[in-house]
Amino acid sequence: MSAFVNPFRPAIPLEKERVALVGCSGSGKSFTALQLAGALGGKVALLDLEACPTPTSIPYERLEVTSYEGVIRGIEAARQAGYGVLVLDCLSTLYKGPGGLLSLLDLHGDKKGWEVIGKRCADLYAALRSYPGHVIVTVRAEELRLVEQGPEGTQRVRLACGKVDFRPDFGAHFSTLFELSQGLATCTKGKPAIYQKTWSFPGAELARLLLPSISGSQVSQPAPEVISPQEAAPETPAHPSTTGTSTPPSVPKTAGPKPENEGQWTIRRLRELAQMVARQGVTPDSIREVFSRNAGEFDEQGRLKAMPEARYEMAAGELQALGMAAQEAAETPWDSRVQR
Repeated sequence: MSAFVNPFRPAIPLEKERVALVGCSGSGKSFTALQLAGALGGKVALLDLEACPTPTSIPYERLEVTSYEGVIRGIEAARQAGYGVLVLDCLSTLYKGPGGLLSLLDLHGDKKGWEVIGKRCADLYAALRSYPGHVIVTVRAEELRLVEQGPEGTQRVRLACGKVDFRPDFGAHFSTLFELSQGLATCTKGKPAIYQKTWSFPGAELARLLLPSISGSQVSQPAPEVISPQEAAPETPAHPSTTGTSTPPSVPKTAGPKPENEGQWTIRRLRELAQMVARQGVTPDSIREVFSRNAGEFDEQGRLKAMPEARYEMAAGELQALGMAAQEAAETPWDSRVQR
């Protein structure tokens, strides 16, 4: 009788990150992926299925791919070239885009087609899992518009991520998941140091939490504040999702240490929100009017410098409502038959 041989071996901690960024169209997935890739360190390779270069200060090298085979070849080419970070943008285009994986259903029929799609997805996951560097992918999600009740009977609409445009099991193949909405990235799967926390501009500070071995000298950008989902937006009802991601539940405000001057902390948040709605099309005069209406004070350059803390949430709600209205107006085609 042969002697028993223990098949178990010591576990090797994950040293390379596998990150998925989920968000609606226009939520900043590509930009955020490149910002995080640059902070993780090493040369960055982008496999671009969107055929649209992303403007960013992060240096990266890009390969445009249009098919599943092109993606697999691109991953292998990035491996051989020694890129430290691989970004794949966007998995949803690979799945639902022209000539994507779903087109195999037309070629093979439902039963055989789903088998082929499952096999190709498994091979893709294996290629990403075995990549010797960090991997960041982006995935589109449907847009949920949640109507929230505000003070004195007011309402506002907030965007949230719904069902993703990819296979339901994709979340199980990544160590870290983020949902992007309205300029914020919320961790819905990951290490305890980042789980259910929200970043306004993910980058260097998040890279340090993902990989504690990264020193401050490697990432020189200032560390934006880490905030909890409850601080970032009002509580949102959970929605069904089979992707491994969901709208974060309400959690206590455990954002960690804040700057000593609490007033400056809230003013910085309002300034960031003002910058975001300005990109959505809100005019500077409208933003200034909101601040003035809520007893805001301005410096010599016209920037907000002070506001009573009791008016912060009111001002933030008004800015978000203006941003949503501007975005909806930009997305709605003009119809001369409709009086506006």
